[in-house]
Amino acid sequence: MQSSWDVLFSYLTTGLLSLIVALVFEERPTTFPTAGVMSLAYLAFINTAVAYTLQNVAQKYTSDTHTAILLSTESLFAFIFGVFFYGDPFTPRILIGGLIVFSAVIISDLKWKNHPITNEAIETEIPNTESNDN
Repeated sequence: MQSSWDVLFSYLTTGLLSLIVALVFEERPTTFPTAGVMSLAYLAFINTAVAYTLQNVAQKYTSDTHTAILLSTESLFAFIFGVFFYGDPFTPRILIGGLIVFSAVIISDLKWKNHPITNEAIETEIPNTESNDN
């Protein structure tokens, strides 16, 4: 589990690296509209800092498997909200792709039962096919 200082450091590092990349590869704006600055502030603080902090705090109260399954639903909810609120197309290809990705995450997190090797298997000798006629 990450400490609050680790989380703060990761936020600051991500922000600094993103700023460097933006300054190198993006055009510098000539003006900063108030609506754009407010939207950016909302995304930075509410959608990023608050959401990830709550996520990190909540993760210490659940198992790794449950955390992975819950986090894997992010793309599912993005798809649902995109279709219903943004008007994204709902095609069979998108549905099948989403089901494949979601199924892969669930399958990778399942605890498969290991069958112990029985004594019979250990005691059974494999015949030697090589001859020692040297």
